[in-house]
Amino acid sequence: MDSDTCILRTTIEYDVKEEAAANASYATIDAVAKLAELAKNHLIKNKASKDTH
Repeated sequence: MDSDTCILRTTIEYDVKEEAAANASYATIDAVAKLAELAKNHLIKNKASKDTH
């Protein structure tokens, strides 16, 4: 792996009551994915800034 690579691995588990199992499809990782993308953009921006100094 080179110094410009970062891998983010995340495991998300949901405990759902049996009577709510039909609604399990409404649970998403969209917020986690958005946070990971924001972190990636921040790190790339800061690395680019550091590389120019």
